[in-house]
Amino acid sequence: LCISLLIFRGFWASSFHFVFLVWNLFLAWIPLFLSNAISAMDKQNKSRWSIGIVFCMWILFFPNSPYIITDLFHLKQQLNIPLWYDLGLLISYAWTGLMLGFISLLEIQKFLDKQFTARLSWVAIICILTLSSFGIYLGRFERWNSWDIVTDPIALIVDIYERIMSPFSHPRTFGVTIMFSLFLIISYLTLFSLIKSRSHEQ
Repeated sequence: LCISLLIFRGFWASSFHFVFLVWNLFLAWIPLFLSNAISAMDKQNKSRWSIGIVFCMWILFFPNSPYIITDLFHLKQQLNIPLWYDLGLLISYAWTGLMLGFISLLEIQKFLDKQFTARLSWVAIICILTLSSFGIYLGRFERWNSWDIVTDPIALIVDIYERIMSPFSHPRTFGVTIMFSLFLIISYLTLFSLIKSRSHEQ
């Protein structure tokens, strides 16, 4: 649906202005592939080190899934396309990215439940969603990418350190992080509750 809406828009408006959404959607799939890999490695009793490396990769790429929500910032009235169409287009990508992330997170939570108590597992989930919200800020406003931890780690670490050590100098950093943390945590709890409710009914 997402790709079809973009293609139709391209022919309608003779512009592929939102083609970057395809790349963002591709990045949103990576956490799901990695969480599937973690589940498979766990079933095969792979070493904790190898699973840990993939888990760290998952942590780095997970913010890409909910990040697409911020692409709604690109919603503007265009001369040759209705605003409602672009709104539907952006929402379809944002929703898909968010659901990909949550499905991946559900799989990770199942893995964590096997390793720790349910309480510790939930603490980890909340921390992951909070860190992801901080990652969304870094990606949207500071224009950092997941792979910058490899290509430009020093500059990234310095940027993060500066914001953590001087929180009052960067109010937007913590405002965005808190806002998205609350949104993601409540959204995930809603999805989790619906799944649990359905499971109990069955």
